[in-house]
Amino acid sequence: MSPSTYAIGDEFLIHFVWQIPNGDFIRAIFAAEIVNLDQPTNRYIIKLKELKAGRQENEIGEILPRQSFSEEHWRLVGELIGRQAAVAYETADGRPVRLRLATLTREHKYFTRFE
Repeated sequence: MSPSTYAIGDEFLIHFVWQIPNGDFIRAIFAAEIVNLDQPTNRYIIKLKELKAGRQENEIGEILPRQSFSEEHWRLVGELIGRQAAVAYETADGRPVRLRLATLTREHKYFTRFE
């Protein structure tokens, strides 16, 4: 078991990655506030406070210019602000967390479970 590094009310940056249907990757870094601890499962319950940074890359890792971004998917990224999720304690180390596209499109309840 991994101990919690943070306490309720603390904030850290969390880095999410999604692959969109055209093969590109969206990377988004959010400021996340810890609103609760789920100690039995070693998870933070976080609230996404602010989108701090983001980029879109093609499938070989080349950063794309902003005019090439998927407007539809970036709109969905922006809509995550204010949402809550349960994340493993290890996500606070800054490494990217790769998520299924269904979590971004709301087909999966990852970001809506606590509403």
